[in-house]
Amino acid sequence: MRTSQKGRHAGETCYVLGNGPSLAEVDFALLEGEVVFATNRINLHPAYEGGWRPTYYVVSTALVGRWLEDMRAVMGEEGVEGYAAEWMREYFEDLEGVTYFPCDARPVWSHDASERVTKYGGSLFPMLQIAEWMGFVEARLLGCDLGFVTLVPGEPDVNHFSEDYLRWAPEHRVERWKVELVAAHEMARDASKMAIVNYTEGGELEVYPRMELKEA
Repeated sequence: MRTSQKGRHAGETCYVLGNGPSLAEVDFALLEGEVVFATNRINLHPAYEGGWRPTYYVVSTALVGRWLEDMRAVMGEEGVEGYAAEWMREYFEDLEGVTYFPCDARPVWSHDASERVTKYGGSLFPMLQIAEWMGFVEARLLGCDLGFVTLVPGEPDVNHFSEDYLRWAPEHRVERWKVELVAAHEMARDASKMAIVNYTEGGELEVYPRMELKEA
């Protein structure tokens, strides 16, 4: 992480995208001109195929081997600023402009992304910690549905915005996700210096206050 990145968005608001099924219904025209964080297979979204691009793309998932082609495609896009966990450096070191951050899975919120970032709870949480470090005062969540269901391998993925996103969700993982995600969201609510507002349409995430995107 570079010193120049700290506080660069002081006092601003950003959008942070989860990849839940409701993201398929979001009107991305409403995000025009906004600072947006995205992660993982966001390139499967119709808006991406239509030319929309996130401001920041942040990855830290252990599924990098499975999704590497997607990740490299987004990370290498002109105008997209990429961030990856330090342990992923070997996958992107030939790409210019990627910033690497120290990352672990301890359930402790970090206020200084240059020292460490926790991935506890999933890929959304590094984005939130980096956003706070950049100085944002409010993060607006979209596509954070929760409500995961069990899927057998190859079954259409109803847990994400694209049926091809993962196509796998064994029962033991689903039960763990449900517990860890709620705990991580509660950690973010209680520890973050930012206001976090849930703009997700529907879903089961009730940790934060809710608003509708059309009211933003």
